[in-house]
Amino acid sequence: MSHGGLVRIGPDEYARRIKALLSRGGLSSSLPRRERDRWILYHAIARRLAPGEHLSEREVDGRIADFLIGPGHFLEIDRVTLRRALVDEGFVDRDPAGQRLDRRARLADHCRHGGKTDRRDALQRARLARAGELTAV
Repeated sequence: MSHGGLVRIGPDEYARRIKALLSRGGLSSSLPRRERDRWILYHAIARRLAPGEHLSEREVDGRIADFLIGPGHFLEIDRVTLRRALVDEGFVDRDPAGQRLDRRARLADHCRHGGKTDRRDALQRARLARAGELTAV
């Protein structure tokens, strides 16, 4: 993995960047240059896998394909490249035999929301956590 530690991404930045990345002209046929943008994209894709769900490569490719048909329909990146990137960056784990993949149980180790600690913000973070968004700190 190329990262050196925890990246804090606020909910506003996450929403703004994922919208920009997934919009027409947001990405060409390559992965984002900025690490933060790559992690936001990887997180959005990895959320297609339920924690603890063990899937074959073909099943993971199917989930990624669903993402590419849906919110990622403007992306020009193939599902195999995205699957490999998810594994390489630690968003998806491969079992020791190399047969099954699953969403990293500690997906939030990569990215966390940071920010205010008022009651409204705490409620928003709880909603995002339940919805599968980046885990709040």
